[in-house]
Formats: sequence, structure tokens, C-alpha cells
Amino acid sequence: MKKFKLILVSLLVVSCSSYQPSRQSSSKISEKKLKKVEQELNAKNYEIKIHTALPMRGKSIQLTSAYSLKIKNDSLFSYLPYYGRAYSIPYGGGAGLIFKAPLESYTIQKGKHEKHIVKASAQTPEDRFDFTLTIFDNGTASVHVNMRNRESISFQGELEQH
Repeated sequence: MKKFKLILVSLLVVSCSSYQPSRQSSSKISEKKLKKVEQELNAKNYEIKIHTALPMRGKSIQLTSAYSLKIKNDSLFSYLPYYGRAYSIPYGGGAGLIFKAPLESYTIQKGKHEKHIVKASAQTPEDRFDFTLTIFDNGTASVHVNMRNRESISFQGELEQH
């Protein structure tokens, strides 16, 4: 019985001592990823791959097609689906959230808990789009879109690492 306790205690000590280095290495990886995210946001050269749509009404929708939001230099490339109520749109539905437009404004704020909040605006002949991107240090992102002629919609995705 004493041997069993001794073996159990020694296994516990070994497992606890091996846990510490892996935790430190993950924090180093997290710091590297955070710096990479900051560099991409400041350079205005990144893409968010979208996997979930969150309309204002109804349930979340898991997307099976390749949707994305890309910011490159001073342009915004939106290839996003739209689920919701439209107030005033062109005949036939219009282009919705599938467009390429120049950025009218672009600001980055560092938020709490190692996240960045990016606010970007663009306008097309069809509507004005105000994007709020919340990008966390682990690369996950949420995108909220306000429009004049449609209900707001949100998305979740991952920052594409280049």
C-alpha cells in the first residue's frame, strides 16, 4: 500500500513539473501571434475567413461556402452572405454584402483582454457599410456590419495568417 502511494505521489509530481514548461511555451506562442496580428492590422493587409452568420432575427447559420472579408491597402473586399430584413434595396435584391469599395475610414483600438477593435467604413452606390471587427490575439474574429438600408448582421470567423 505504501509503494502504491509513493508511486502515485511521484507520478503527480512529475506531471505537475512537466505542465509548467508547456504553459510558458504557449504564452510565447501567444505573444508571437499577437505581434503578427498587430502587424497585419496596422499594414491593412489581412483577410477574415467567415464560418458563422448571426442574423438579428433567428438562429445562427453555419456557412458551408468560402465567405470572407478582406482589407488590402485602402480597399475593402466583402464577400459575405446576408440574412435579414431589407428596408430599401434595388430591384432584384442588389449586390448586398458582396462588393469591393475604397475605405472611407479605418481606425484600430486596443481593447481589453488582448483584442483589437477595428472600425472601417465603405460606401457603394447601393448602401453605406460600417464594419466593426473584433480580433482576438488567438486569431478568432467577430464582424458586425451596420447598413442604412438593411438590418445589421454579425459574423464569426478566423483571421487568415499570411
